[in-house]
Amino acid sequence: MAQATQPSGKTQRSLVKGARATRTTITLKIAMALSGLLFIAFVLGHMYGNLKAFSGQESFNAYAEHLRELGEPLLPYSGLLWIIRVGLIAALVVHVACAVALWRRAGSARSVQYASRKYRNSSVSSRTMRWGGLTLLLFIAWHLLNFTIGKI
Repeated sequence: MAQATQPSGKTQRSLVKGARATRTTITLKIAMALSGLLFIAFVLGHMYGNLKAFSGQESFNAYAEHLRELGEPLLPYSGLLWIIRVGLIAALVVHVACAVALWRRAGSARSVQYASRKYRNSSVSSRTMRWGGLTLLLFIAWHLLNFTIGKI
């Protein structure tokens, strides 16, 4: 078991030597970016599949059946879909955990608040990104409940 010394002088035990690198701000941002790219790839694939609805019911059903059979005989029926689902859930957990950690760090980085907020070098989208993420999270929860579990 490796030991890491913190700035406060305390020694913290770590299972992995050099584990401090996994907690840096840059590492958290890279993890968020990679999980975000995974989400973008999924949304583009999901959009492609949903566009099949405009080709007719038969085309859409053939595409849906193809997704379930993808990977056979190496994987069981619908096996790849479950791997994708688990991967997306893992990416969601990583993305949210990194976002919360970065948000907490940003809040504790300055012990005294500014007298007035001046947003000279930031855009509206960068200032409201966490609210957009929360909105997306709520939409995804509704979307999954509505289309996989049952009608809401």
